[in-house]
Amino acid sequence: MLRLQLVVVGVALIACCCANPPTPTPKSFPKFKPEDTTDFKTDILAAELAARAAAGTDGSVNRAQFKTACIGLYAQRTSPQLTPTDQEIEALFKLYDRDHNDKIDMKEGIMGVMQHQEFFYYDMNLDGKLDENELMYMYDTRDQNMQYSGSADFVEVYQRLQSHNKLPSGWEKSLGKDIPA
Repeated sequence: MLRLQLVVVGVALIACCCANPPTPTPKSFPKFKPEDTTDFKTDILAAELAARAAAGTDGSVNRAQFKTACIGLYAQRTSPQLTPTDQEIEALFKLYDRDHNDKIDMKEGIMGVMQHQEFFYYDMNLDGKLDENELMYMYDTRDQNMQYSGSADFVEVYQRLQSHNKLPSGWEKSLGKDIPA
């Protein structure tokens, strides 16, 4: 569930950076029902509306807007215990904000979603952490005797994933070049 929500937040941020329609009212959000947790379209729509409601007019999302979108989305779509803390939201913002200008633009949003997807690709048991076996699989070094803490969350693994990405260096610079503003 958390995995889908992280991806949904990222997709919503991308959509938000592409266009800024009128701010929707809170009544326009779909109502949450436990039985529709796999309704991806509803999740995307809710996330997109939350992100657009929080976004500015410059096509990017700043820290305060990101926090508003995350809290609004999580508060409506999950139980209060699953709503991210300020520290978790800040860590996620820092991961998405690759150029450290305190704003997330469309390119950074796409990169953030892709990094989350890569993390979840290696998280085979879907527990939100990479255990020793998953780390070994990720590095493809089963024959090496490496010591790990036994688990790592997304924030801990983010930089390692970038260095082991199979895409050519600099490929992300082409993102958004063919997309009209």
